[in-house]
Amino acid sequence: MSLSPRRRDVLGWGLAAASLSAMPARAADLVFRRSSVLPEPARRVVALEFLLAEMLAAVGCPPVGMSDPALYPGWIGVLSDRLEGVADVGTRQQPSLEAIARLKPDLILGVSYRHAPLFDVFESIAPTVLLDFAPVPPATRLDSAFTLQTMIGGLVGHRADAERAEAEVSAGIARDAARLAEAGRSGRRLVVLQELGGQDTYWVLTADSLSAGLAARLGLRFWPPDRSREGVRPLTSEDLLALDDCDVMLVSMTGPSVTLEAKTRSAAWRRVPALRAGRVGLIERNIWNFGGPASALRLSNRITEVLLRAPAAG
Repeated sequence: MSLSPRRRDVLGWGLAAASLSAMPARAADLVFRRSSVLPEPARRVVALEFLLAEMLAAVGCPPVGMSDPALYPGWIGVLSDRLEGVADVGTRQQPSLEAIARLKPDLILGVSYRHAPLFDVFESIAPTVLLDFAPVPPATRLDSAFTLQTMIGGLVGHRADAERAEAEVSAGIARDAARLAEAGRSGRRLVVLQELGGQDTYWVLTADSLSAGLAARLGLRFWPPDRSREGVRPLTSEDLLALDDCDVMLVSMTGPSVTLEAKTRSAAWRRVPALRAGRVGLIERNIWNFGGPASALRLSNRITEVLLRAPAAG
């Protein structure tokens, strides 16, 4: 299929934007603590966080055990078919040491913010690596996701598969960037909110988040410009009422039965300029802002779909 000159130009712009906005994260910066000797390669891996299970599935080496496998389809969902039958080793907050030991793993993967106090106990069962997803400026969690997945691919002898998966995700994001550019949506300001439990209470994703990394690759501007250790901060009432000249993505914490209209009926939301302009979109809860590259591509696709349906900027 031949492309029109305009289509070729737009696709080239999308690929260039994706390349120029990528800021590799250093693998050494993402390792919080690790055993001195690791298997080469690991074959029986236990993953104690969703994003680690996702990455192992993406590189073709599903874990033998993972935390909260029953919750994974509802909260992440990508590559779920590759994780069917994986053993349950407890929750992400409280993994079961007995369940882990029964699997006789040769590598345990966890994250610093949940599992740092348990490192020595884990290491008594099997070699352990605890990872830290927070990137060093100016990198984002999207950069961290790519670097971590390549690192994990190397640990399990699937580095080539990890590199191939990264190339596929990067190409997919570039295609989304090209679609936005062709539709004249490049340069719009993006705000991503994560719904919490109370009425009109949200996190706003910050400039080091996975969403911020996607915005850069998609040719969008991102708000807010500040960074945070967790990639999120509370959204204040003043922030909410000032959401003007932007496209707002509201990430749901409920199932599909609760609509965007139902979520934005409050008096506060009725005063939000972006809502009045039809520029607030709903993102399903299992399109995960805290996942790996496969989750990032799914989020990119959804943001692109919402922006292409939104009214043109006035």
